[in-house]
Amino acid sequence: MTTTTASDKAAAEIRSHVEGLFDAFLAKDRDALRDGRVADWRGFQIPSTTLIRGVDRYMVDLETALQNLKVTRYEFLEFEVDVHDDIALVYYIARDWLDTPDGEETALVRALDVYQRRSDGWIQIGSNICVLPDPPASN
Repeated sequence: MTTTTASDKAAAEIRSHVEGLFDAFLAKDRDALRDGRVADWRGFQIPSTTLIRGVDRYMVDLETALQNLKVTRYEFLEFEVDVHDDIALVYYIARDWLDTPDGEETALVRALDVYQRRSDGWIQIGSNICVLPDPPASN
């Protein structure tokens, strides 16, 4: 018999939340993307050169990505949740498929998200997102 711990339950809830944010990005669901983060969210997105402060600023930066990127699907290559009481660190690498004028391309995204447990569940309070360079082609 396998026992599910509170940490396992939290990790499953958080993964579901992250997947929901990815799905919202694909659907360009701005309300879901905003609602998945706290008002005083902090972090860095792919093009960030300074700290993004607040979900309003995050949404301004996100709008450019929503208008310019046509992500068609994604998969997680690595995903780990490290729960510490009411705070969780979420580490993942995801592959995004992009529809471009030159055809389908992929991008690897590396992230560290910070989540907080609130009375109504887990919510993202911060993030650091970057694109990894393409791995060299093997001979």
